Amino acid sequence: MEGACHYLPKRVIDRDMGHIDIEGMRVSPDSKNLDMGKMMRTMFGLAGDDMFFLKNTRYASQNEYRLLWNTFNNVVGHIDIICPEARQFCTRFEDLRIEKSD
Repeated sequence: MEGACHYLPKRVIDRDMGHIDIEGMRVSPDSKNLDMGKMMRTMFGLAGDDMFFLKNTRYASQNEYRLLWNTFNNVVGHIDIICPEARQFCTRFEDLRIEKSD
């Protein structure tokens, strides 16, 4: 996924979720237990990808653009992605300083 961050006073997603089929989330039709995998897939489907791009307005000056990868396995620590070819699409903000004239 990729996209610009959205800066809001609160990191809250407000939307009408419509009808949620709780019975369809059960481990089996005769069980009272819910399948957490089914429940999480439903919740993430309702929330959408925008939940990964929310930041508080106090960080708006960062003007952040994110690239996100989903993995099938847990990742411990971090992964360094080295891609010098991407530099052509980046701007160094310290080079954009406006000098005040006297």
